[in-house]
Amino acid sequence: MNNILPIGAILRERYQILDILSSNTGFGITYTVKDNNYPPTRILVLKQLKKPTDA
Repeated sequence: MNNILPIGAILRERYQILDILSSNTGFGITYTVKDNNYPPTRILVLKQLKKPTDA
């Protein structure tokens, strides 16, 4: 999976990518993101899943 989102990218006009936690798993890529809709900076984990493949 080589469609890693760049650090600083904004998703759905709300979540900003802060860091990549993991990209070596079989399930996808895990990021830490900042939720821009909440005044006290709220840090969350976001998982970008891989598309299923034919076995």
